[in-house]
Amino acid sequence: MRKAAGYTILEVLVAVIILAIALPGLTVLVVGSRKAQVSSLRFENAAAFGQHIYDSLSLLPPTKVPTGTRTATPQVLDGQTYTVTWTKTALMSTGASPVAVGGNKVEIKVGWTVGGKSHESVLNGVLP
Repeated sequence: MRKAAGYTILEVLVAVIILAIALPGLTVLVVGSRKAQVSSLRFENAAAFGQHIYDSLSLLPPTKVPTGTRTATPQVLDGQTYTVTWTKTALMSTGASPVAVGGNKVEIKVGWTVGGKSHESVLNGVLP
């Protein structure tokens, strides 16, 4: 008697059931990975934009960088709008009576909103 080549209906049914169980789990993993990738890109863009602002401020003469909080023009990067605020304060010594020690602390905050949720990346630096 000759043996027939191919799969039986039972083998095909078991394979379909295994795929039906595995595919939704794989879909969740792929979607989660994509969300993490996009989130990482947004944080990277925010950090790069903040660094750009810091570099621009560091090129200015110290007298041209105003003390206090300022807001830069919002920028669109990769379809996402980023807003920047920066604050310049004099560096003070630590002690009973703080004294200005020269130089200025700059805090740059880059913010963006996704799905009604606000996000923020903060960069700190020192200017002359």
